[in-house]
Amino acid sequence: MTLDDIRLDGGETILLRSKESEDGTTALLEYQDSRTTIAMRRDLEVINRTINSADIRHAGKPIGPTHLVRMFQGDFQHHGRLYRGVWQSLPKRDRHLLSINGEAVADLDFSAMFLQLAYLKQGVEMPSGDPYAIPCLAGCRGAVKKLISSLLARKGAALRLPPGLKEELPEGWTMKRFEQAARSKHPAIAGLFGKGLSLRFMLIESRIMVAVLLGLAARGITGLPMHDGLMVAASHKKTAIEVMQQASFDVVGKALPISEKTIG
Repeated sequence: MTLDDIRLDGGETILLRSKESEDGTTALLEYQDSRTTIAMRRDLEVINRTINSADIRHAGKPIGPTHLVRMFQGDFQHHGRLYRGVWQSLPKRDRHLLSINGEAVADLDFSAMFLQLAYLKQGVEMPSGDPYAIPCLAGCRGAVKKLISSLLARKGAALRLPPGLKEELPEGWTMKRFEQAARSKHPAIAGLFGKGLSLRFMLIESRIMVAVLLGLAARGITGLPMHDGLMVAASHKKTAIEVMQQASFDVVGKALPISEKTIG
């Protein structure tokens, strides 16, 4: 496949981008079709068709035709998340305005997905309790979550706090101090910090999500993916949780925990 092969009826759904350059930019790459890319494209056709057959509205106004794509980076073993759903860019405070076939939505989430995958990689059960509860950082859960994700994403030593996070932490916290706290909180996976695993974890996450959406579609249920979670009509919440658990078990050998987010 080349860039000249992009279809006019919505365009290509399986996209491959280059690795990030030093200035953070990427470019769309050409690739040769294979059984794998053909199968992935067919899966996206089913998912997009299922979404577009539903009456999806925001604040009572219909959402236009949806054309989800899977975005890979460097090769087909990295990234793979689904993008271009209008609902994905909605602030959390506005999700209560979404409806599917006239119903309010339930917002379901794989709990601490990257941490779950990190523990699975190490062959260790993740401890019970809030994995983002770091001593002395009560009330900073959002920042802790971002920083742990940063430790799993970056390659090499963590030298400084990511932009914008210093203001979310109490005075005196540095990246070095946070990494020490994170290693104390999660010693079993501390060896994975700085290994640049996030794009591989995204691939696993995306495989689970595609399996979930296909499983729901086979039951006539529309799901709206949000990377590590999805929204469904409230009446389908129980079925969606069962499908999510089965899909995660099929992909990683464990039914991953699921939580429901408060909407509105």
